[in-house]
Amino acid sequence: MLRNFSLNKWQQDWDSGDIGRAIFNILPKVTLTPYSWSREPILFATDHGPFTSNLYRFWLHYSDICACGEKGDPLHYASFCHMTLSHHFTKPSAENTQLWWKTLL
Repeated sequence: MLRNFSLNKWQQDWDSGDIGRAIFNILPKVTLTPYSWSREPILFATDHGPFTSNLYRFWLHYSDICACGEKGDPLHYASFCHMTLSHHFTKPSAENTQLWWKTLL
């Protein structure tokens, strides 16, 4: 009973929260079963890791702007930035973004 209550409360918080919305679109239901993602996809999907947007959030970089002049989030580096051109993914269209994230992870 306590487990169900906790899961329901967690789900309510996840549904109404404002943090983690990129992940919410991929995983809308909470679960106690861990996913088999490696560290790198988790850092990429959650905008953590060595990206200027994350470094700026923790005052470890002077700006959240990439050296090319755009906002330095993971999707920018993976699909747009000319400084990482040899590592690019094809950027998804707006209607296919959620499916692209699911496929990537």
